[in-house]
Amino acid sequence: MKWIRANVGLCLAVASAQALTFEEAHRRAQQENPTFQVLTAEISAAEGAQLDAGIRANPELTVSPGFKRSSREGGSGVQFQGELGVSQTFEFPGKRALRVHLASGEVKLRQIAVEGFRQQLRTTVRKVFCQALQAKQVAALRTEQLQSAETFLKAARRRVEMGYATDFELVKAQADRIAAKREQGQVAGDLRAAKLQLAALMGAPADTAFEVEGQLDSAVVGTAPADPAAFALANHPGIRAQLLQIELAQRTVEAARLGSKPDLTVNPVLGVSRDEQSLGIGLTVPLPMWNSGKGNVAVATAGQRRAQAELERLRQEVRQSVQSSQERIQRAQEELSLYTPEFLEELKNTMVRAEKVYAQNATSLLIYLEARRNYFDALSGYYEALGQRAQGLLELESAMGAAPEPIVLNKGDN
Repeated sequence: MKWIRANVGLCLAVASAQALTFEEAHRRAQQENPTFQVLTAEISAAEGAQLDAGIRANPELTVSPGFKRSSREGGSGVQFQGELGVSQTFEFPGKRALRVHLASGEVKLRQIAVEGFRQQLRTTVRKVFCQALQAKQVAALRTEQLQSAETFLKAARRRVEMGYATDFELVKAQADRIAAKREQGQVAGDLRAAKLQLAALMGAPADTAFEVEGQLDSAVVGTAPADPAAFALANHPGIRAQLLQIELAQRTVEAARLGSKPDLTVNPVLGVSRDEQSLGIGLTVPLPMWNSGKGNVAVATAGQRRAQAELERLRQEVRQSVQSSQERIQRAQEELSLYTPEFLEELKNTMVRAEKVYAQNATSLLIYLEARRNYFDALSGYYEALGQRAQGLLELESAMGAAPEPIVLNKGDN
């Protein structure tokens, strides 16, 4: 009776645990994840750099007080003399506009990074949530399998006592119960591991006092686009960011070419002494004699080519990921089609009938064991196929970089 008390305690613990839906898990993960704060701070820094990029250079004030001594006949000896100058640099037309554009692009890149991380976090939470759902359903199956093993053990002991069977059946039943108990412990560990990972994503690594709510066969629903690859190429945050990188690389090349263009510095100077005042103006223009900026242009051009090549590599990876996930979904769907509700129901009924007639000494051990094995193996394969399909759908969402429409976890069956 120990296992009965243990399962009753487990059921009471499950009943008292808080039900956790995917929406709640995702909300908590977004609130508690510190990466969002880091990315938000980076956006603020990029916005500050954008603001600074559009500001003109400050004028410079030069004050040069001094004295002069005159040796001319009739001079007054030492006299005060001072100069006051203001200089202002005017950039070559287009430099400041390019600098502002590049800074604005950095802000957009940070915003795309936030969007991409939000989608990545959503997919990660859903993946772990589905793993917990699968472990929960398999755990229920293993509990049923253990209960069946207990029934087998009782029936085998009674058959041996009545002389209908040898000790082999009793040993076989004991071994079967041990195996069922071990499998139950293994899946309980899998469920615990999934819940710990989910709790860590929600910012509470030690808090696993919850039970995931939902059914794996209805965990991932939504309208997939007609062409997932085209959708991914148009919406994937990585590709969008890389397209922006290419645009910024083109602007960087333009900025490198403009970098060698001379800026003009205007410097009016006012000279003051007791006997005279002077006003002059100076113009400063650098001469690109030694440094014409060709090196900067070459570096920027190479960066542009690298950005183009990176875009093509990323597109190939996305196409491959989409195709791979679609094939995984197709294989899982084909496997699931084998487990029709009628087939599973018939397996269940066959096992129940075999269990009854075995207890009544009306069938052989071989037939009974085969009926049990068929039932539990089939359900194990069914849950595994469900998990494969769920993981394939999640891989497809991850490959697309964005869900075509909100995907929720619903209660109930398909």
